[in-house]
Amino acid sequence: MTEPEHILDLHGLTRAECKEVLDEICIMPEWKHIRLIVGKGVNSEFLPVLPSFVRSYLREKQIRYTEGEGTIDIFF
Repeated sequence: MTEPEHILDLHGLTRAECKEVLDEICIMPEWKHIRLIVGKGVNSEFLPVLPSFVRSYLREKQIRYTEGEGTIDIFF
């Protein structure tokens, strides 16, 4: 796999803040391959929130992605 052109760390963001960031990069993608650091939910009180939210968002927008350990790579 090729290295991403850009890496965004989404740790600590709420779902609403995460959506704003994703909306922004999806409107006019500047890069073809972006790695999103979403974490594994180790510090979450219940279940990890961001990984499932980001996957759902990307499926809805029909954006191709692959998953790593605590990361999601997106491809435009």
